[in-house]
Amino acid sequence: MPGPGSGAGGAGQGTGSGNSGAGEGNGGRDVELIGGRIKDSDIPEPLRGAAFSGTTRAEVAVNAHGQVTACRTLRASGKSLLDDLTCRLIFQRFRFRPALDAQGQPRSDTIIYDHDWSVAGQFEEDSPER
Repeated sequence: MPGPGSGAGGAGQGTGSGNSGAGEGNGGRDVELIGGRIKDSDIPEPLRGAAFSGTTRAEVAVNAHGQVTACRTLRASGKSLLDDLTCRLIFQRFRFRPALDAQGQPRSDTIIYDHDWSVAGQFEEDSPER
């Protein structure tokens, strides 16, 4: 059907309608990691001599200001020293954008964080530039 503008008009034959999704969203936003990391150099000296790999899964509680308030290991890496270190470093280094409720207000929430630990068994010092 032509309209008053210079573009061509048209009529649709679609069968869809809005608001028919099956998702569970409520208009809010999940907590989001915005800064901080765990580095290979954080591996404690006693664990640097033998090859090892494992993943520490941690549940991290974040308050409405984006600060970590709690951290607990959900799945151990196989080295308790690394599991404890993961949470300690999350408290020290990580920053989060807080979750928002459906009205856009910051709220406390939790996030699951996986850290993959990998030790090759050898740590070579960086060679000086020549």
